[in-house]
Amino acid sequence: MPLFRRVVSGFRGGTYLQAVGPGLVAQEGAYALSSYLSRSRAALVAFVTLVSLLIPSVGPLAGTASAAMSALPSNDLLVNGSFEDGDFTGWETKDIAVPHVALAVLPAGAPLSLLTVAPTDGLFAVGHGFDGDGPDTIEFWQETAVPTGVAASLSFDWRAAWQALSDPTEERAFDVVVEPIGPTQDRTFDVVVEPIGGGDALWSKRILITDFATSPFNPDTGSTHETIDLSAFAGQTIRVKFVATIPESFTGPGSMQIDNVSLVVTDIEAPVIALDGVNPQPIEVFSSYVELGATVTDNVDAGLTAVINAKAVDTAVLGPYTVTYDATDLSSNVADQVSRTVNVVDTTPPVISLVGGTVTVGLNSEYEDLGASAVDNYDGPVSVDIGTDAVDTNAIGSYLVTFDAVDESGNAAERLFRSVNVVDTTIPVITLIGGTQFIEFPGEYIEQGATVSDNEPDLPVVIVASVDTSKLGSNIVTYDAADSSGNAAVQVIRTVIVEDTTAPVVTLNGEAAFEVAYLSKYVDEGASATDNYDADDDCCHRWCS
Repeated sequence: MPLFRRVVSGFRGGTYLQAVGPGLVAQEGAYALSSYLSRSRAALVAFVTLVSLLIPSVGPLAGTASAAMSALPSNDLLVNGSFEDGDFTGWETKDIAVPHVALAVLPAGAPLSLLTVAPTDGLFAVGHGFDGDGPDTIEFWQETAVPTGVAASLSFDWRAAWQALSDPTEERAFDVVVEPIGPTQDRTFDVVVEPIGGGDALWSKRILITDFATSPFNPDTGSTHETIDLSAFAGQTIRVKFVATIPESFTGPGSMQIDNVSLVVTDIEAPVIALDGVNPQPIEVFSSYVELGATVTDNVDAGLTAVINAKAVDTAVLGPYTVTYDATDLSSNVADQVSRTVNVVDTTPPVISLVGGTVTVGLNSEYEDLGASAVDNYDGPVSVDIGTDAVDTNAIGSYLVTFDAVDESGNAAERLFRSVNVVDTTIPVITLIGGTQFIEFPGEYIEQGATVSDNEPDLPVVIVASVDTSKLGSNIVTYDAADSSGNAAVQVIRTVIVEDTTAPVVTLNGEAAFEVAYLSKYVDEGASATDNYDADDDCCHRWCS
């Protein structure tokens, strides 16, 4: 769409008309009048303000485990800074209410009031032509996040032209401002840095101011390349805005062109190396060296890895060693070297091996230990200290012999013990009182007892008697004994027999003798029988019938 409106009316003696085609971008500057009736009037410069530039936010790219990646997809934080999309993609704009040539992106060769579009980078540039309503501002901007630890440089190319229609009553200024635009009668072109979303300027710089008193007509300032240091805004999200201020209406044509806008950042902050794991790091002698690693963080680049030099570490020899860690980011910033001390140490104690195991020694005999050996992983064979003083073969008991060893690194072996038992080996002898025992049912079992003889007096006899006198049959009673040295007597067994030797008792029903008529039938009155073990016996009736 046109950047400036072309019809300007209200001038004494004539009308100023200039057309701009769609899609053409007019730059700030003055536009020459093709004709005007009043030749005595001085040309009045029409000044066009640039819309501020806002850099879009650029977030860090995710790194990978295998390769470092820059958090900046390019060093330029701006989107479409050379306007090669042919439009304001990535930008926000604000134009005056009645522009002569509206703010637009124009191709090379497009007419722009007093100028012809001549891009300095590619085929398109931003342009604007002014001779319309004021006071007002023309602005375009982008917003962006400036990473920490970077140098930021804003650069752009601009050119302008203007022609005053009459003697100016005030200056026209063309500035780059990094501060809010306040009420003013100057026509200016400024670059402004604002907080994200807009607001009071954090910084500004004036690029151009038109001085109509001394220069009422400038057909073309020529292209000027501006470079501005914005490093102070590292770590902030900002709006970068181009602002052209028009303080009065219909004072003459002006043209302005902006192109090749960029905000280039350069990483100047070195990476930081942080060791993973402990420092110093102990490594057991003869074991494999395990690198604990390090984490490299950078303000811009992700996935950086440390260069680790552990060549000096010899895990076969005790001692301290130094491992170094270095890192460089993709902008060649070198991190401070970090080092880790690796101590190759021997913390493994010797291992003691006994010859033989538990030893049993007879009472009043002489004890001589079977011996032991000890081997260390680093020192090899080491001596063993055997403590036999505790063994007293003149007293029955259990004694412990100790075995100790220490290597040259002060590692003490696990103490081993040998049990030495001074014992009495005489077996006790059990003698029963009585022999096999008979019990008449339903009599009571009475233990007859047993005696035990041993060199240890008064040993008890363990009697297990599971005799059931409610049933006829044989029962076993066992007799055991053991002395305090653990010598067990030969078990003795007694047999207990529960028997029934008592006969049943038969009782007749009726008289024992009575008469029966000749040839009559005899009917016996019966009898009953009782027994001490068996149930009532009716067989007597059958026997007597």
